[in-house]
Parts: sequence; C-alpha cells; structure tokens
Amino acid sequence: MQTKARSGIWILLSSVLPNANARLSECFLKKDLPMHGSPKLTFTHERPALLPMIVLHQHQLIFLKPQKVAGTSFEIALSRYAAASDIITPFRNEDELIREKNRFRGPQNYKHTLKETLQLPLSRIAKSLYKKQGFRPPKYFSHMPAEEAKQALGETIWNKYKKVSIIRNPFDVAVSFYFWENKDKNLKPAFEDWATKNLCRVASNNYFYQINNKDIIDFYIRYGKLHDDLHRLESEESGLHGLSETFERITAKSGYRPAEATTTDLFSKAPKSFKLIYELHREQIERFNFDVPQTTDERPRQPV
Repeated sequence: MQTKARSGIWILLSSVLPNANARLSECFLKKDLPMHGSPKLTFTHERPALLPMIVLHQHQLIFLKPQKVAGTSFEIALSRYAAASDIITPFRNEDELIREKNRFRGPQNYKHTLKETLQLPLSRIAKSLYKKQGFRPPKYFSHMPAEEAKQALGETIWNKYKKVSIIRNPFDVAVSFYFWENKDKNLKPAFEDWATKNLCRVASNNYFYQINNKDIIDFYIRYGKLHDDLHRLESEESGLHGLSETFERITAKSGYRPAEATTTDLFSKAPKSFKLIYELHREQIERFNFDVPQTTDERPRQPV
C-alpha cells in the first residue's frame, strides 16, 4: 500500500513539476504542506519549530510570523503596543535584549494556564520541564502555523481579529535560508544542490498563510515594500501610529548573508531549483508581482 501511495504522489508531482528529481524524496510522505497555486503535496519536512507569535487584543490583531521575512524585528516593534492582557511569545536571548533595551513588553501570557496544564498529557509536561520551560508548557510560540494558532485562540478571536503576516519573494527566501542554515560552515554546499534538497524548507512559510490550502491572511506586508505597507497598516489601525518608524530602528538576526550574494547571481547557476520554486509558487509570484531572477537556462516568462 505504501508503495502505491508513493507511486501516486510521484505521478502527481510529475504533472506539476516536470523537472522534479529523486533528491526531493526526502520531503515526501509525512506532512501535508500547503502550496500556493499547486495541488496539495505531502512532505516529510517537519512543521516549523515551536517558537514565537503576538496577539494584541486591544487592536484585535494577530501576527503570524513566517521565517526569513524580518519577522523578529516586526514582532519587537509590535511589542511596543502590547497591553498586560496581550500574548507575547519569547525570543532568543539576544533578541529579547533588543526588546528590553527599547523598554517594550516582554514574554507574557504565552503558557497554558494551570487548569489547562493539568489536562495535558504527562509527556507534554515532562518535555516542558526537560527543556527548562517550567511546569506549564507554552501554548503559543513564535513561528506558529496558522492552523495551530487558530486552534489555540479559538474560533471567536480567530474570526474577529485581523490576521497580519509578512510575505517575501520565494526566490529571496531560498537564498536567505541558504545562508542562515549554512552560516557556521566555512565551506558551504553549492546553492543548486542545497536548494533542490531543501525545497520543502523554502515552501514551509505557506503554513503561516494558509489552512487547508485556503489563504487566511487579512493583511499582507510585502517584504520588498515594508515602509509602504507598514504605513498602510498604520492608516487602517490608528492605535499603531509610529509602527513604521519603530520598526525601521530595530534590526534583529541580520548579517549572515554577504552583500554581494544577490538572488540573481545564485539562481543564474541554479536552473533546476529555479524551475521547482517557480512552479510551486507561481500563483504567489503573480499575485504579488515578485521579480523573477534570470537563469542560464530557459525560464518561464514573468507575467507583465
């Protein structure tokens, strides 16, 4: 039965991604990963790790934080507007120091209540104690997928609040992931090899934008238009006045990508990964009019 399922997935994949190759096999047959504009494919890549998010009740706003989109800096900026009842999840120590230096509210209300904790499996509590997170395990975390955030917050808040996220050109996301995950290596793997092996990593941000392949974000902040879109968010939410200015003076988790390492240069020598990423994110690329890098191979034409 498993062989038939594997065969069926490869037939489906072949119809969507004609250039897919065996190196993608490590991504399949474990997790369902939503794709913009593509059928639902199955991946073995784990969901994003249990890390931060932020919920501002007074402003009725939920920030769903993807990866490699300046999300930490934005979340620190949002902390400026948090009240005592809002949900703020913790960062790494160095990023918490930035928040503390700015005198913004730190982690609060992100753990299960005592009543909720007593109803959890003992294994969950034991894991929390082992990780030195305390007796009450985290209920909310930084890079929290949309489906899990909805379950934790409940239908009433989820349906009523504005859901905000940041979206970035998937080709740039691939390059950012590449340098982040290889930052400690003196000899980095060839970008083409890494990107084709880690296609599911690049696509994992769709967990924050979709539930059951349906887009759930009410307000997208475009990474390439941060200034414009943050001002637009301020105009819609008067209580967030000054957000753009606050964000612009905060820099977290930067400096791992060399200035000369442009997306165009890396993909010019990576035609296979280019085609895979383009096909998996075609709808997203067209919707947000993202730039498509040139490659040494023939490529699909970018929509006008």
